[in-house]
Amino acid sequence: MNTRTAALLVKRVLRSPRLFAAAMSAYPPLFAAGVRVRDISDDWSSAHLILKVNRLNNNAHGAAFGGSLFSMTDAMFGTLVMQRLGREYEAWTRTGTFQYINPGRNNAHATVQITDAMVEQIKREIASDGFCNIPYTTVITNDDGSTVGIGQQELHCRLRKSKSHREQERGSSSPRVVNRRIEPHEARGITLLSLATAVAWRAFGPASSSGEQHDADASHNAATLTTLLSAARRIPDPEDRARYVVKKVLEENALTPQDIKEMGIPPRLISNE
Repeated sequence: MNTRTAALLVKRVLRSPRLFAAAMSAYPPLFAAGVRVRDISDDWSSAHLILKVNRLNNNAHGAAFGGSLFSMTDAMFGTLVMQRLGREYEAWTRTGTFQYINPGRNNAHATVQITDAMVEQIKREIASDGFCNIPYTTVITNDDGSTVGIGQQELHCRLRKSKSHREQERGSSSPRVVNRRIEPHEARGITLLSLATAVAWRAFGPASSSGEQHDADASHNAATLTTLLSAARRIPDPEDRARYVVKKVLEENALTPQDIKEMGIPPRLISNE
């Protein structure tokens, strides 16, 4: 196969969701992990992923290897975003986390969806700020309905001809320096999750107990903190998780709404009810 033929084949694959799904399933890192891509929609707005667990990708307990589960959350989000944005844009995974909830079994599955609103938001922020760090949550589910895990991702999107693109091509890994005004944005995605965790720790962590009742308060707060974080980590959506943590903290009168606002939680997620 000559170079021209290979290039034409690649273009054909990139234009066809069906062929692209087959190519992704055969892509060695995903194939070896047991990840199969199914049902990419004609407009590239969604894709379905399935995990095939076998003796080559299971762990010591016979469940899915954790790296395979993380691969499911990493494989398609950036790819679909780039397809929807068009060739003048590019997207790179900036960071990602994964909460392991239950053992992953054969045919565990996940769906990735890129909405029109998300595409519009990305383009709008790139136009105003020069880039967009867009968050996304992927939930992996077993056939019995149990949640296997929750993946949180942040995708860095920009124009292909942007300054940061040129710097990366030169091998630069310097931190971003912004010397112009950009639009302020609420905390979201992984950042919002981190702030919610910080609120819980400030409310019920070791430093929250003082005075003569220190030992009793510390024991109560430790139990409350453990219970709160255990429940919160099972809530996929970052905003829903933040609301849950804030509600519990306010119910215990551990912090005031102003305390929570000053920690960076968006006011609309703070309820006095």
